[in-house]
Amino acid sequence: MGASLKVYLLGRFEVARADAPIPAAAWRRRRPADLLKLLALTPGRALPREAVIDALWPDKDPASGANNLHRALYDLRQVLGGRFVDVDHGTVRLRADVWVDAEEVEQAVRHGELERLRTAVALYRGDLSPEDPESSWLVPPRRRLRALFAEAAHPVAREAALGGDVAQAVPLLRRLLAADPSSEEAHRLLMRLLAETGRRAEALAQYQACAAGKRLAGLGPPGLDTEALRDDIERGEIGPVRVAGQDGLRWLSRRLLGTEEPPPLRGREGVLPLLETVLDRGHGVLVLLGERGVGATRVAVEGARLAQARGFAVLGGQARPGLAPPGALFEGLLAAERRVRPDVPDPFREPGAGLDLPADQARLRLFEGVRDAVVGAGEGRPVYLLLDDLHEADPTSLNLLHYLARHAEPLRLVVVATCREEAIRAGAPVQTALARLDTERLARGLRVPRLAIAGT
Repeated sequence: MGASLKVYLLGRFEVARADAPIPAAAWRRRRPADLLKLLALTPGRALPREAVIDALWPDKDPASGANNLHRALYDLRQVLGGRFVDVDHGTVRLRADVWVDAEEVEQAVRHGELERLRTAVALYRGDLSPEDPESSWLVPPRRRLRALFAEAAHPVAREAALGGDVAQAVPLLRRLLAADPSSEEAHRLLMRLLAETGRRAEALAQYQACAAGKRLAGLGPPGLDTEALRDDIERGEIGPVRVAGQDGLRWLSRRLLGTEEPPPLRGREGVLPLLETVLDRGHGVLVLLGERGVGATRVAVEGARLAQARGFAVLGGQARPGLAPPGALFEGLLAAERRVRPDVPDPFREPGAGLDLPADQARLRLFEGVRDAVVGAGEGRPVYLLLDDLHEADPTSLNLLHYLARHAEPLRLVVVATCREEAIRAGAPVQTALARLDTERLARGLRVPRLAIAGT
C-alpha cells in the first residue's frame, strides 16, 4: 500500500492525503508548513523540542517559543487530519510512514543503480521549497539536494546521449547545468549533442556558458578537452550525420518534436488548406502565429510532410535565445546540410568572405551565399524551409529571411516560420521584420488557434 501522507518539497510545496492534494488555502498559516518541512528534511525525522524552536522562532524566549510550537502542532494536525507529527519525551517526530520526495531522492542517489537514478531525476522537479527562498534553515538542504540531482543527472544524461535519445538528453543537461553551472563535463556533452544535431551556434554559445559558469565558481577557464571540442565544432568537424534512408523530414521532426514519427495532426482543418495553397503555388512565405504550446511547430512539420510528398527538399532551422553569431538561424540549418553534402558552400566560414569590403557589400555577399547554399541543398528541387521560433532570431537572420522572401519565386522557395504572438511587441526585431514583410506583401500571417473541444 502507498503512504497515507505524501510530502512534496522539490519544485513546489504540496501535501497529499490518500493521494488527494490538500488545498493550498488550508495552509493559511506559515508555521505549520515550516514545521512539516523541517522534520521531513531532518535525518531520522526527529528533533529535540529546543532545536525546533531555535530553527523556527530564533528570536523568541523559551516560553514564547514553546507556545508557538504548541500552536503550530495543533494547526498542522488540523490541516493533515491526524497526528502525523507528535511530541514524545521532548522530541518532535514525523511518522515513519510519511512519504517525502526529498528523502526518496537521497535514497535513490545513495543506492546508485541507473534505474534508481532515473527515479531521482524524475522526482527532482526543481529547487527545494522555491516558494520560501529566505529561510536560512532551508539553504543547506537546498544545496545538498541540488548537488544530489546533478550527481544523478550525469549518468542518466550520458546514457540517453549514447542511446541517441537527444530529445531526453538535451533538456536534462540544461536542467543539470541550471543546478550546477560549473559542471564542465555536462557543458562538453551538451556542446557535442548540439553540434551533432546541427545547432552549431548554440554549441559554441554553450562553450561561453561553460567559461562563465567556471569563472563564477572560481575554477579557472575551461580545460584543454573542452577547448579542443570547441575548435572541432568551429571547423565543422562535428555535425549531424544522417543514416541511410533518413530524409530531411524525419530529421527535422526528430529535432523539433523529439520524434521521427509524430502523432496524427488533429483539429487543424482550417490551417492546412492555406499551407497546401502555398505549396501548390511553389513559392511564398507563411508565418504561423500562436501562443506558446499551441502547436505551431507541429503544423509546420506537417507542412514539411506535405511538401516532401510534392517533391520538395526539406530544410529547417530553429532560432534560440541568448548570444549567437549573426545569421545563426541559417548557419545552423546549412551546417546540417553540409554534413550530408560537403559541396554545399558555407557562406559563414568561407575564407576571405567580406574582406576589405564595405559593410553593405559584405552583407550582400553573405546573403547571396546563403541563397546559393539553400538552392544547392535542394539539388534542383523546390525547397521547403521551416524556420522555428522566429521571435528568437537575431537581426541578421531576420534580414536574411526578408532577402529570401523577395527572391522566393525564382528560387522556388517556400518558407514557413513559427512565431510566438506575445513576442511581437513594439520595438522588437521580429515585429519590425514582420511589418516589412507585410508592407511589401512578401508574407502572409496565419494564426494557429487553441484546439477546439473535438480536436482536443
